[in-house]
Amino acid sequence: IYRTTPVRTVERAHTPFTLRLPESDIHIAIHEAALVDYAGMWLDQRRAGVLEADLAPRHDGSKVHVDGAFNTPWRAVQIADDAAGLINGADIYLNLNEPNKLGDVAYVEPGKYIGIWWGMHINTYTWGSGPKHGATTENTKRYIDFAAEHGFSGVLVEGWNIGWDGDWFNNGDLFRFTETYPDFDLPALSAYAAEKGVRLIGHHETSGNITNYENQLEDAFALYRENGITQVKTGYVADASDLKFLDEDGIPRYTWHASQERVLHDLHVLERAHAYGISINAHEPVKDTGLRRTYPNAMTREGARGMEFNAWGTPPNPVEHQAILPFTRMLSGPFDFTPGVFDLMPNGPDDQNRVQTTLAKQLALYVTIYSPLQMAADLPENYEKHLDAFQFIKDVPADWEESVALQGEVGDFLVMARQARGGEDWYLGAVTDEDARTVDITLDFLTPGIAYRAEIYTDADNAHWNTNPYAYEITSETVTAASTLTLYMAPGGGSAVRLVPVETEEASLLDTPTTKTLPSGRTLLAFAEVPGKGLLPREVQVLLPRDYDATEARYPVLYMHDGQNVFERGRAVTGDSWEIDATLTRLEDAGKIDPVIVVGISSTDQRWRDYMPAPVFERLPEDTRASILETAEGTPLSRAYLDFVAGDLKPAIDARYRTRWDRGDTYIAGASMGGLISLYAVMRHPDTFAGAAGLSTHWPLYDPRGMTPEIATTALLGAIDAADFPDAPLKLWLDTGTETLDSYYAPYQATMKAALLERGFTEDTLAMPTYEGAAHDEASWAARLDEPLLFLLGKDH
Repeated sequence: IYRTTPVRTVERAHTPFTLRLPESDIHIAIHEAALVDYAGMWLDQRRAGVLEADLAPRHDGSKVHVDGAFNTPWRAVQIADDAAGLINGADIYLNLNEPNKLGDVAYVEPGKYIGIWWGMHINTYTWGSGPKHGATTENTKRYIDFAAEHGFSGVLVEGWNIGWDGDWFNNGDLFRFTETYPDFDLPALSAYAAEKGVRLIGHHETSGNITNYENQLEDAFALYRENGITQVKTGYVADASDLKFLDEDGIPRYTWHASQERVLHDLHVLERAHAYGISINAHEPVKDTGLRRTYPNAMTREGARGMEFNAWGTPPNPVEHQAILPFTRMLSGPFDFTPGVFDLMPNGPDDQNRVQTTLAKQLALYVTIYSPLQMAADLPENYEKHLDAFQFIKDVPADWEESVALQGEVGDFLVMARQARGGEDWYLGAVTDEDARTVDITLDFLTPGIAYRAEIYTDADNAHWNTNPYAYEITSETVTAASTLTLYMAPGGGSAVRLVPVETEEASLLDTPTTKTLPSGRTLLAFAEVPGKGLLPREVQVLLPRDYDATEARYPVLYMHDGQNVFERGRAVTGDSWEIDATLTRLEDAGKIDPVIVVGISSTDQRWRDYMPAPVFERLPEDTRASILETAEGTPLSRAYLDFVAGDLKPAIDARYRTRWDRGDTYIAGASMGGLISLYAVMRHPDTFAGAAGLSTHWPLYDPRGMTPEIATTALLGAIDAADFPDAPLKLWLDTGTETLDSYYAPYQATMKAALLERGFTEDTLAMPTYEGAAHDEASWAARLDEPLLFLLGKDH
């Protein structure tokens, strides 16, 4: 734990060592660079107020052994006008190293990962074998699935290899780096991960036994290369001077973490890893001195108190910890701190070992703490409780084009801005100590003349790390380089912001629209031939609220399928429409709903393929699928269609219009097959939509005369059971009429309602009414449209 003291009371200090001159803003940092074949430096106080460089000893007490001429590491002193200037000048350490000496390092790829790791620290799993073993094939597949679903590139697995049973901390001889426990199938999992577009991240815990590791190094790296693993986390858990190796006579010797012996070992590991196309993330490392310039596969490392100390490190990391690290340890280089814990009290609210931050601060750490191999540390189930906040972790990149510290004081607060590597998005992270703070941030680092959508994740007014850590707010506003953004940070809190260029997203999808004014005065914009990957182009229409141009208000959004039938008469087969313009006017004038933006997505000649939920179709019996495909135009494209709606169209709409873009204000609706695809939308993209409406939902899936309720509902419920519905509120409206095509739906409707109620929906979150005499057509849907709109959007709901 870092201490804040006068220099005269310092006994020994690691570097980077940071000082502030008395009664001045001038800050100084002392460190070293290019630690290659030498011992790491400490600072000792030999007489009052005078610090002297000291070197970590070898096993015999000597400091450095060399033959002939040699280079010492650089000694570097940073001087800055303020604390933020230290961060902005820290590239000195990188630049004092030699250029890349490894050659082709195309395999070194930044990315974000999850892993079977935090669960061991909080006793959900164990590293060793047994009933709670974390590194099992089944559990690893669950993590791979989660990573694939949410866009993570890697899954770290610790505890898969022989050696974790027994007193491994004090006996590194136990570890076998090519032998798996029986319940872990490495080749099968590597193949499974590859199928999902994910890679396993390897792990080598040495328990500080250098010789045991070096003896197995070639075979261990070869095994990983055979299984497509290109990133390895190494560990050297041992007390400060207890790194073990055997000398030339086979006698055990013990050395320091920062000794010349350890420094040379680490370089040997990096060189051998390069031979196998592997990058290293070192824990319990030699401190960073910028060597990643010379050895680019030295991606990141630990080297300070990370997240795990909050689980058991009595006392845990203090509230000010994350406001100290960027001005001290992180001046030297990337830090695998492993942020992103959402269950902030894993040992219970009364245990002193807890995460002393708010949830919003956990998001901010992805910007204030740099690591090109960045972890989302918590268990998947804890992210599923806060999918709206988890969106920031999914969006934030791991590597940066440009970074700038905007404001800060050591141990008090930091505001950091970073631009995505190879992209136009910017990200802000702000963290504070035990004091609440409001900061005004000038956004002059943004590109002039471009509007940005600021997606803001911040502490709520009543948030507090100790008493109310989960209180956060997600808002959005439009800003430019001339704007000032005001962010609130609660005690122990923080804020995270994503800044997305509006024009970039517009140009990627939506072109110039044609416009009409509807009878209510609303503007209807139509975009022709909007493309979707693997889909036919289609028209997209946007209905804006009546007062859109007269205010700066932001609006919820309702996405509707078969958009050509929604707004105007004459385009549907029946010649009718949903009459949504008139319905919205009645409901708004009566004060029952707030104004809303409606996005109509027209169907194409591949309507059934777009709207048929793929996981439902895939669960039908083989003969049923074959029968359908005899007359259907092809297999379902619904995954691609919903990914287009949620992943392409929604960001473009959010960029172009003043939407309330978060999940709680985004809904989706349709009729017939459009009802089915609306239900599937909340299954496939639960972090995007807070509710769905299906009018005359076409439960038979295809021709009702060739389908039985038992077959269809079994497939439907199987797909629903496989979906990960959020803990956040979710509303479903699934109605039916009784005439024409709707006359087939009664048995399906009864089965589905009972099954959904059994699965946790309630009368408040599920509505499945039957409308006697209503037919399967636009006129019938228009006649009852006010009811699903009130259910989803109404002020009383």
